[in-house]
Formats: sequence, C-alpha cells, structure tokens
Amino acid sequence: MTALGAGAESSAGDVDPVILMTACADLCELLDIENDALAHQDPETVAALLDRKEALTGAYVDAVRRLATGTPAVFSPDQRLALLGIARQLDTLIERNAALLHAAIEAARVALEVIASSAREAQDNDPAKVYNRAGTLSGSEDKGGRRSFNNLL
Repeated sequence: MTALGAGAESSAGDVDPVILMTACADLCELLDIENDALAHQDPETVAALLDRKEALTGAYVDAVRRLATGTPAVFSPDQRLALLGIARQLDTLIERNAALLHAAIEAARVALEVIASSAREAQDNDPAKVYNRAGTLSGSEDKGGRRSFNNLL
C-alpha cells in the first residue's frame, strides 16, 4: 500500500501533511520515469509502472478528497510552501504525461492506419493476394514476399 493508504489520517478526516507531501513526491517521481519512458518509446517500462501509477494516483485523489471535505488541515507555513511547490511540479508532470500519452497513442493509430491502408491497397491492386498469418503475401506472382508500410523490408 502507498504511504497515504497506511495511516494518512491523523484524526477523523484529516490528512497528515508529511504523508501527503511524500505521496505527491512519489507520484512526481513515477511520472518523471514514465515521461522519460514515453519520450524514449519504451512501452515495457510504461506498462511496468501502470499498477504503481494507479495506486499512487488513487491515494493522491483520496487524500485531496479528504482535504476538500474534511476538517481544515493545519499546515505550517513551511509545509504549505513545500506542498505548493510539489503541487506545481506534479501539475507540470501531469500535463507533460498527458501530452506524451496522446502523442504515443496518435503515433500508434497512424502506424496502424498506414499498415491497414497498405494492405487494402495491395488487396485492391491484386485481389488474389492476401496476407497470411506469417505476414507473407500469398497469391499472384509474389510468392511469399514480405511488405512493410515503409517498403524497407
């Protein structure tokens, strides 16, 4: 369980500022790693981070909800300043994460669209040719040749 999930409440509905800041810092660290993985097109790392990201995000949302609906939290001026700083960092990382995720999804969509278009075009040009499970073309004069959307293979 995350830091927030284990003893985050100091009394009925209150959130311990130190635990909240730790959870925010953990989420920032995770988003920084995920953003780097997205920028370097590393889907394995992104997938490996998913469960922890969901847990940290859920804990963060729960804490913010308790802050909004519970007894007003008492933060020292230093804690308030630190929390505002980490909240700004988290906001920046979330915006970058959303942009990188959108770009990755769009790139995958375009690649699939190009592949599907190439397959449709090959089918339209020679209906006897079809792609089989091995990724080869069967039919016509093209015996077992492979095609790719950029014609490099």
